Amino acid sequence: MKEEKYENYPMWIVILSNLIKVLGYAIGAIILAGFGIVVAMLCYQK
Repeated sequence: MKEEKYENYPMWIVILSNLIKVLGYAIGAIILAGFGIVVAMLCYQK
């Protein structure tokens, strides 16, 4: 029995959209990590 597919996107569009999503998470993690370092330096100054 043949499996029905309702959407058929080119592979490069799927890869590009997933890459953009992963880059968004990575940029957010880098920003949050940098913010954490700044807060740690401000809070623990002697």
